[in-house]
Order: sequence, then C-alpha cells, then structure tokens
Amino acid sequence: MLHRLLEIEVEARKWWEDEGVFLSESRKYPPKPGEKFFATFPFPYMNGYLRIGHAFSLSKADFASAYHRLRGANVLLPFGFHCTGMTNKASADKLSREIQQFGNPHEESDDALALPDWFRGKMSKAAANSGGEVYQWEIMRQAYGLGCDWRRSFVTTDVNPFFDAFVRWQTRKLKSMGKIVKDRRYTIYSPLDGQPCADHDRASGEGVQPQEYTLIKMEVAVKPLLLKLGPSEGKRVFLAAATLRPETMYGQTNAWVLPDGRYGAYEISETDVFIVTERAALNLAYQNFSKTPQKKPSCLVELTGVPSDAPDDYMALQDLISKPDVRAKYGVKDEWVPSDIVPVCLDLKIKGQKDKEYLAEAKRLTYLKGFTEGTMLIGEFAGRKVQEINPIIKTKLVESGEAILYRQPENPVMSRSVVHNVPRIRMTFFMYNHAALMAERNWPRGIRCNGHIMLNSEKMSKSTGNFRTLRQAIEEFSATATRFSLADAGDGLDDANFVFETANAAILRLTKELTWMEEVLGAESSLRTGPPSTYADKVFENDMNIAIKLTEKAYKDCLFREALKNGFYDLQAARDEHRLSCGMNHDLILTFMDVQTRLIEPICPHFAEYVWRKLLKKQGCVVKAGWPTTSNEPDLVLKGANKYLQDSIVSMRKILQKQLLTAGANSNLKGLKAHCLQILQSNFHEQTSCFLAPDAEILAELKEILQNEKLCMPFLKFKKNAAIALGGQALNLQLPFGEMEVLQSNIDLIKRQLGLEEVEIFSASVPDDVTKAGPRASVLTQNPPSPGSPTAIFVNR
Repeated sequence: MLHRLLEIEVEARKWWEDEGVFLSESRKYPPKPGEKFFATFPFPYMNGYLRIGHAFSLSKADFASAYHRLRGANVLLPFGFHCTGMTNKASADKLSREIQQFGNPHEESDDALALPDWFRGKMSKAAANSGGEVYQWEIMRQAYGLGCDWRRSFVTTDVNPFFDAFVRWQTRKLKSMGKIVKDRRYTIYSPLDGQPCADHDRASGEGVQPQEYTLIKMEVAVKPLLLKLGPSEGKRVFLAAATLRPETMYGQTNAWVLPDGRYGAYEISETDVFIVTERAALNLAYQNFSKTPQKKPSCLVELTGVPSDAPDDYMALQDLISKPDVRAKYGVKDEWVPSDIVPVCLDLKIKGQKDKEYLAEAKRLTYLKGFTEGTMLIGEFAGRKVQEINPIIKTKLVESGEAILYRQPENPVMSRSVVHNVPRIRMTFFMYNHAALMAERNWPRGIRCNGHIMLNSEKMSKSTGNFRTLRQAIEEFSATATRFSLADAGDGLDDANFVFETANAAILRLTKELTWMEEVLGAESSLRTGPPSTYADKVFENDMNIAIKLTEKAYKDCLFREALKNGFYDLQAARDEHRLSCGMNHDLILTFMDVQTRLIEPICPHFAEYVWRKLLKKQGCVVKAGWPTTSNEPDLVLKGANKYLQDSIVSMRKILQKQLLTAGANSNLKGLKAHCLQILQSNFHEQTSCFLAPDAEILAELKEILQNEKLCMPFLKFKKNAAIALGGQALNLQLPFGEMEVLQSNIDLIKRQLGLEEVEIFSASVPDDVTKAGPRASVLTQNPPSPGSPTAIFVNR
C-alpha cells in the first residue's frame, strides 16, 4: 500500500513539473480582491535535515496557498533557507573540523565500504520510490510536494544576490530611520562561535539573562602569597568575589576559596591584578575590564562570606572551629576562626556542610528576612533598611574603586545546533519591520502561528530517539500520509501531535479509497441511473453541499484539521451511509468523487492529482481545477431530519440488542425539554452560530431543575451541538420536519439496518393507532415518545 502511494507521488510530481503549475507570473491587469495570494514562511536553518516540526509549520502556508490556487487565485509561495546565524556557523565549523580530520572528500576504510547487503538495503525500496533526494530543496520540491515557485528562492546570503540586497536594504533603511541602533549591550555570548547566543540558539537555558553582580575587590596582604605570584611589584593583588548583596560587606569576616581549586593571576589594569578562574577572567575581558590573560589560571575564589547572613558559610566556619584536623589540612590558624554567631542553622539542626537541603532552606529564610526586614547596625547607614541602601552601597563601592559591576548568566546556558521557534521574538520583529518599512495597505492580511509538534504525544527529542526528519517521514509513510497527518496533528497555539498510527491509517484508508473508486468506475454500468429521487439520494446530495460549505470556511480560517474532518471524514461517512441506505446513484457517486478529490487536494495533492487524471479522466491539473460548486443551498432541515432518523435507528438497535424495554421516564420530561430549549434560544447568536454565554452560565439558569440533571444534560449537549451545526432552527420547540413522514419514507432502511422482517409506524397522538397497538400500548406510559425521540416496541411472532 505504501509502495503504491510512493509510485503515485512520483507520477504526480512529473505532471506538475511538465506543466509548471506552481510557477507564478504577474498578470496584465491589477487583480481584483481574492485573485491573488502571497504567503511566506520563516526560513529553516541550514544546519541539518528538515525536521517534521519544520514541515508542520510550513504545511500551514502550503495548505492555504493550495486552497487559494484551487480557487483560481494567482498564488506566489516562495521558499528559502536561512544560511546565516549562529546555528549555521556551528554546523559549518563542525563540517570544517571533519574535513580537516578525515579529508575532503571523506575517505572511508575498506571495512566501512564492505557493508553487508542486508544492512545497506534497509530502506532501499522506500528510498527508491521517494526518489533518493539528498538536498533540502529536492526534498521539499520533489518528495514533499511543496507548491513553491523555486525561481524566487529566499536565501539569506549572497548566494541569492537579489534577496541578499533586499535584506541589506532593510537594515540600512531601519538604521537611517532611527528604528535600530548599533551599540553595546550585555548579552549571553558564545566564545566558541564568536557571537551572541540568543534564545533560539540555545539547547538549554532559554530565557536566561545576564545577571548583574558587584565584584568585591579584597586586597591580598599575605606576603608569601604575593611572592608566589612572581613579578608583581608596584601592583595591588585582589581576591575578586561576586555578590548580589554588597551591603553585607559591612559584616565580612572571611573569604572562602576552593581548597582543590586552581588559581590564575590576571592583569586587570596597570596597577591591579585579580585572582580568579579562567572563565571569570575571560568574562571580565569580554566586558572590557581585563587585559588578555598571559597565562592559564590555577584557582577559584568562589564567594565572600558573612556567616551571619550565609548559612553555608557559617557551617563551613563551624567545621573549621570544631575540627582541628580540617584546619591543619588547609593551614588555617586557630586565631583566624573565632565566631559567636547564633544562626538559623541551630533552629534547623544542621550538622554540617553536607546537609544541602536544610542549608538551602536556611539560606532562603536568612536572605529573605535579611534583605526585606534587615536594618544596618553600623556605619554611615546605621538604622536604615537593607533593601533601601543596597543600591546606594553598590554605587559607593564602585565609585571608590573597591568594586566593579560584573555580569554573568543567571543559569547555565548550552549553545544549540538546531533552531527553536520563539514566537514572541519573531512576531515582534516581523510586525515591527512591516510597520516601519511599508505603508499600511501593504501590511500582511494575516499572520498564523502554531505551537510545537510532538511525536506520538511525547516531546520530539534526538536524545530519546523520538525524532523524525521530513525525509524519514516521507520514506516511512509517504508524502501523502505525512501531509494527511500534519493536517490532522492540530491547529492553534497548543502543541500539535503527529501520530504514527494516524499516518499508517491514512495509508490504508487512502489506498482502500483508490481501490473502491476503481471498482465502482469499472462497474459503472451497474449503478442506478437517473436524477436523485429517493430520500437517501437527497440526503447524500445535501451532505455533499454542506461539506463543500463547511470545508470552504475551514480553509479560509486556516483550520486545516477541521477542513480534513469536513472534507474527508464526514464526506466519507455520508457516502457510506448512502451505500447502506439504497443502491448507489450513478450521477451522485461521480459527483462525490469529484467533490472529494477537490476538497482534499490542498492537503493530499498527489492523491488528488492521480484520481483526477487517471480515474476520473479529467483534463489539466486538479491543483487549478476550481472549487466545487453546490447543486443547491444546504438544507439544514433535511440534515436535521436525517440525524433524527439515524439516531432513532441507533436507539432502536440498542433496545433490540438488550431485548428489553427502557426504564420508565419522568412524565414531566417534555416540560423540561421545552424549558431547556427556551434557555438555549435566549443565549444563541444566529449570525455567528455560537452561544453568547459559557456553559456554566447556561447551567446556572437551569438550577431550579438540577434534580433532573441526568435527564437534561444529554439533551442540552445534543441540542447545543445541533444548533452550532444547523443553526437556530435546531432549537425550535416544534420539529421543522414531519417525523411520521421521515420514518414512513425509510421503512426499508430501518428493516435492513435492524434486521427486521416487518416495521410499522404509529402515531401516539392518533387514538386509532394506539388502539391498533393493543396491550402493547402500555409501554407508552412507561417510556412515552416525545418530539425527536420515538418509542420502539419489538415483538416476536
């Protein structure tokens, strides 16, 4: 089955290529509204194969363009690849390193070349039928079936000098208008790539910003340490430690270093030397605070310590006080460690530095209360709140040369090699550029966003193996089933879900549909001829008209999952119902094939093209065949009558299967139904076919009959759905069709569906009919019929 879809796709691509159906030319006269459609899509990065996530976002522009092309609009859908930026540079650098290491072209060993046939041929069949595309544009054009005019490719380098000039013009224009400036700012930076690491360039740490610290300069006065630093005469040596709480320097008693760390002495200026880690020294250099380090560092000053405000520091100090062997190990003299502090550590019964969980809680409590409730005890700011004087002391320390302002990331950040969609950033940039550069008449008519895509309800991730490139998906499912599943994956900003089961089911369903159409067309002479005449014919014709209207609205609103439901699933259900109801009408079945082919074309163009040309023997390409027209306006009354009939049959079948009559119902049910309908009518907006009040408010209006909620809730749900689908007439207290007429007209269908020999229809409001029922009429008192809900009585003879 997969093999057949892949073969169809190869054939359809050749037709499109030969006829140039996706090429767009300007027309002689200015277009009228609706006669042209232009769509663009954010360029994928060229740092790896396109993923199924790229295809999901792209499919929205592709489906919309295909819909407008089908309607006859002059459609332009250009496409391109993002060849600049950090992710591409990282990928290019990786390739460069591999070429340097392995040569160019890559030379493999004889063992690598001598792979067994069973390994080399793993995907040969699928790959052969999909065309063996290697380049990204070939995958998009030849395999996926993107309706793109590749003559107008967007590539963000001088590979495309025209588009490159356009991008440069934008930047110059925005700069001349004062909309953008080139200046310095603090940002997360990647030394490996030599450029800023923006949110969408990160594998982890999205949202992390530079955190400002006060770097306290603690001058070293111990001569043995100064002598170890080598030639530093005339220079002052400082231990540099970063803090968010510069006001705590008033209570500083000690500075902590890592005993097993590595120090480095770096020249910060002509007179100052900082002892810090290599990372901190580089960070200072990037912030214009340091000269280029002359040698690698060898240690780290992790933080400054105020034991009264830092539980971790206090416990470290307590270990030094209570453990002589620890002092001896690190050469700490006894007189260096006196302390009379009574901290929160005693309250939480913290025994040592390894009680990490309790220390974290102690730190949280101490820092919170110290900052929000603390008061300075000494110095020029004595008596003032800590929170108030924090920025003042910071400024004072910097101005006096005792500290500098230093920034580093709030949390670890990992540069990534794949793009991550950031709607907030891209949307802002997109709208800002258009508003700044273009007149309002040239602004986009619409912008569509979508959420991320999951695979089988789980996050897509290379590390877990839950990952598919577009190429892999096409080889595994075909382009047709892949596109089908992308449409079914979801609409809106919530995360969508690409389900393999849906893709496999699409393969089966579409190939079975091809087989069915071939069989029907092969036996075309056996079909019932003549104009639609039976009740089932009229219902089927009406269902096709409704599907055309609803699918059109869904495509216009870019709700492609809804379009797939209305234009394929619901339409097929209507066809299946017609087949069961009566012999198929020749004209209706051919109309069905035509309508279904056009409605699904934007989503499954390869499938539709094959049906159009090979099975229906139509001229030209279906992609420009025009939107199907309705034979009549949709008849919502007929739709409601048929739903009543089908629901009645389902209800009767349940009763028959149980071989017993349903339990008695409340005789007041009719009044409750009328009351429910009146409340629904008062909250229904006819023009928009939606309810003005949320469900909670509607239920609040029914609070006086909540004792009958079990009876009312299914009825309310049924009527709400009917009103949304059929309009306000579904809420009328009187049915818009004759129940007796509908049932009498479909006795044969009821008999066939339920497997009955004989069916009689009686009216409970006609005395003679009640008399004919004889003693069985007692059932009517137990389960009285009501409008839209007939009572079934089954008898063995």
